[in-house]
Amino acid sequence: MDKTLWRVYRVERGEDVGKALALFEVRMGKRPKRARVSAKAAAGVVEALKAAGLEVEVMEGQIASDVWLTDGAEVTEQMRLF
Repeated sequence: MDKTLWRVYRVERGEDVGKALALFEVRMGKRPKRARVSAKAAAGVVEALKAAGLEVEVMEGQIASDVWLTDGAEVTEQMRLF
């Protein structure tokens, strides 16, 4: 199972990619390294992500406006009390 921490952002146009990257950096303190987008995503979005230097995975079965970003950090499991 993939335990990589992903954050999702709504990106409808290529111009919105910069905002999503900035929000990711504020929240995580690092620049993202990889992105996952829908095969139905606008071409400008995929191009903007590649231009930003991210490794882009195009996948089926995702919402067209969702862009998933990660810096490669793994999720740490919390202790279970019950």
